Amino acid sequence: MTLSIERAWNDVAFTDGVSSGDDELELKFLIRGDDDEDETDLLPFVQNPANIPNGYLGLAKQNVHVDRYEDTDEYWLAVASYAASNVSWTRPKLEVNDVRWWVKGGGGQTVKKKFARRLVSESLPTGATHPTLAGSPLETAMGIDYQDGEPLINGLDVRVGSTQIGVQTVWSHSQAVTDGRVVKVAEYANHGAVNKIAWQGFAAGTLSIEEFEAQYRSGEDPDWDISFTFSFEPNLTNIDAGNGITVPSKKGHQYFDTFYMAGEVSGVVLPVLKRVAVLEDHPEINYAAELLV
Repeated sequence: MTLSIERAWNDVAFTDGVSSGDDELELKFLIRGDDDEDETDLLPFVQNPANIPNGYLGLAKQNVHVDRYEDTDEYWLAVASYAASNVSWTRPKLEVNDVRWWVKGGGGQTVKKKFARRLVSESLPTGATHPTLAGSPLETAMGIDYQDGEPLINGLDVRVGSTQIGVQTVWSHSQAVTDGRVVKVAEYANHGAVNKIAWQGFAAGTLSIEEFEAQYRSGEDPDWDISFTFSFEPNLTNIDAGNGITVPSKKGHQYFDTFYMAGEVSGVVLPVLKRVAVLEDHPEINYAAELLV
């Protein structure tokens, strides 16, 4: 199958709107085939921006309609519709390895967690040597308290979803399916994988995959439209927790857990801060290598 395309230069429909956001344009193209192609064959051909551009005179392509040209068996007529690119619903189509970003601030929600994946660090009051939980069964427990001399694991209300960073891209069929990346990244998203190293200007540990969506396009061995939503939390350093405890550092998506024991303060028995733990519950991955963004 051989296809070629040329512009119908003498047939352009243009609407000069009241504002630039109302401008519209139609371009027509003649596609010549060899009489054995059908609509399925033409679809990837007209989607290729090298044949019909995604943008023209500042306007963005909205859709392309293809039909036989004057009942011939050799020619097809493609009509491409364009509209103002500053209209909110108008976005040029992405191609493989193209990237589109968005940012949304928000409060997020919380979930109760009782155990983390690992202990990152623990800090004790100045001069204290206990209670050190590293190496014990309580090492990764969250929200520890004591009741009747026994440890009670209350858990922590951990915030999920704060400032959101959205990224859209396109993976080739080979990247998505042949390499098994769709399934692998879906698993990363299920566990909220964090950026192990700095990525796209974001420091290591500040992003967690909150949502992942993958949808294949039409045609044989199609490309895939990919969308990510990341939750952003800044890194913290030299955190003064009180009672002589200073935590050197906490990466954005690590958890900050405090442990209190009964103690006497000015003759009154009160909960006294004895330990601050930094815990980690998200797997860490190289975003650039795994997500191809």
